Amino acid sequence: MIFRTILFFVVFSFLLPGCEGKKSSTINSPEIMKVDSESNTGKVRQIFYNMYLPTEMARLFERVGANYDPKILNAPEKFSHYDTNLKIALNIGIYGVDLSYCRLFEQNAATAKYFTSVQRMYEKLGIPHSYYEDLVNGFEKYYSDKDSLAKFASEVYDRADLYLRENQKDSDAALVITGGWVEALYLSCKISEKNPDNIEIQERIAGQKYSLTSLISLLSNYQENIDVTKYILMLKGLKTSYDNVDIYYKQDNFKLDTLKKLISASDYTITLSPETLSEINKAVTEIRTDMVN
Repeated sequence: MIFRTILFFVVFSFLLPGCEGKKSSTINSPEIMKVDSESNTGKVRQIFYNMYLPTEMARLFERVGANYDPKILNAPEKFSHYDTNLKIALNIGIYGVDLSYCRLFEQNAATAKYFTSVQRMYEKLGIPHSYYEDLVNGFEKYYSDKDSLAKFASEVYDRADLYLRENQKDSDAALVITGGWVEALYLSCKISEKNPDNIEIQERIAGQKYSLTSLISLLSNYQENIDVTKYILMLKGLKTSYDNVDIYYKQDNFKLDTLKKLISASDYTITLSPETLSEINKAVTEIRTDMVN
């Protein structure tokens, strides 16, 4: 499935279980933030260069100590406002991320509301009940286990992808991915605003430089749709800001596995200025606002 082969985030040296290690950071000047990450435990850092699932970003929020803030989410009752396939598909992706965020903070009532909204959006997109009936029937059992909820949220995406691809609606499947990617980056930027000294969340934002390129490439397959073209242009505007993000690997510690789509690196550097971070925040907020309105 596309949600397994086009994973959701690029530079995940700290997100993957068992790969977390110490890192050091230095501030070179008021304009530049430079992060040096070293494998002090001797383990090679594994960095997916295709995109990772949005549920993994929720795990990052937990680690950095972010607090629950419902105001940054797309209200679940807004599902009734979306009446085009484009907006429905985008917001299935958005609601999938918001659902994970709510469950992470044990907001059970809100989690249930988002799941209900996803159900309604499935119906609007014409996805038969049979494709997700078992998820509906088994939803309660996921409440007590965050790991199970992560699997559940992944299934929400996979079921939509399965139906859309089986019925030659690949463009809608791509839009679901796009909505989820934008929402995860948007939430990350908002959390970074409230935690300006947290280096890890900034690393995650910076690391989306390459997944953004992959996302634009994916959407370009459907640019005959004028609405899709609009989002391609908006994402290219975001890419202009990301062009100022630099990620360097030491050549002798860099391995690329094209078969497994995996980068292995024991030493790398991410350079991101506060100005560029602000630009990324502004651009993704504009894109996300357009998607949810």
